[in-house]
Amino acid sequence: MSHIRDAANVSIGPKPKARLKHHSSDDTLKELVEKRHDLRQLLNNNQSLDRTTLRSSINHLTNSIQKRLVEVRSAQADQTYSDITNTNDSRKMFEAVRHLQKSKPPNNSIGVHDENGCLIASDDMKASVVRDYLEKQLTRNEQPLEPFEGLPRALNVPFTGVELHAATSSLKNGRANGPDGIPNELIKYSNSTVHEHYAGIINSCFETHTFPISIGEATITPLQKPKKPIGPLKNLRPLTLSNAARKILSMATLKRIEEKVNAFTGPWQCAYKRARSCADIVWCQRVLLSVVQRKKWEYHRMDIDMSSAFDTIKRTTILELLKLCGCT
Repeated sequence: MSHIRDAANVSIGPKPKARLKHHSSDDTLKELVEKRHDLRQLLNNNQSLDRTTLRSSINHLTNSIQKRLVEVRSAQADQTYSDITNTNDSRKMFEAVRHLQKSKPPNNSIGVHDENGCLIASDDMKASVVRDYLEKQLTRNEQPLEPFEGLPRALNVPFTGVELHAATSSLKNGRANGPDGIPNELIKYSNSTVHEHYAGIINSCFETHTFPISIGEATITPLQKPKKPIGPLKNLRPLTLSNAARKILSMATLKRIEEKVNAFTGPWQCAYKRARSCADIVWCQRVLLSVVQRKKWEYHRMDIDMSSAFDTIKRTTILELLKLCGCT
């Protein structure tokens, strides 16, 4: 991984300085801002010029800039509306809606109660309490699963570099790194030699019953659930930041079992299927709610509380289901 990082620093270089959130690439706006900048320089550096006329020109340009900003933002809003109405991709729909919403900056602090119901002030004590709670909550008193079964042996169908390249292509850019600090992009945009080498590492794991430490490492970041009281541990959402090596292996495995899982779950399953997601259901519900609120109709629906769905997974049950699907 260090060689990949060194190669990226040489060929790509560091990330450029982030632009201001109000930055615009509009040519007309750029021209107005440059003119105002030049006039301000004249105003500050030359006392002999007519300062009243300069100030008047600067004020006129400032008003023109504000008007142009309104036009640019209006055009962006129209484009976002067009993206929402003219696409069938639910992910793009929600991204466009989030772009329109002006949300407050997130509050990264969390509150944790001790056994007496009092808030804990020390970060170290918070981490200790949260770790013990998550370990009990996520394992559900199950015995740890062994990484391998039987004697060391090669896979019937070994992983290939092409297969690993397809898995890395599914990784998303701009995501947080795992404990190894290697961004997804460095492996995603590597050449075929890297993917072939990583495929060989995975294949040798089954032949020797060993595996890289990076596959089993992750950083757990607890987030406060929105609109939930601060303090109870059940109101925390554990966010796991895995290493890219773990993500690649997971995506490659998912692509291998995808067809069998799709056939097993049937046509009404929306989540975790190709070209389908829970966003389809959520978007449908939001459209219904918007119509009901506008028309002032009565509307009744029944839901299942899925807030703790991922906290109640039993890994042995998942493995049994995969065997029912026909996975080896």
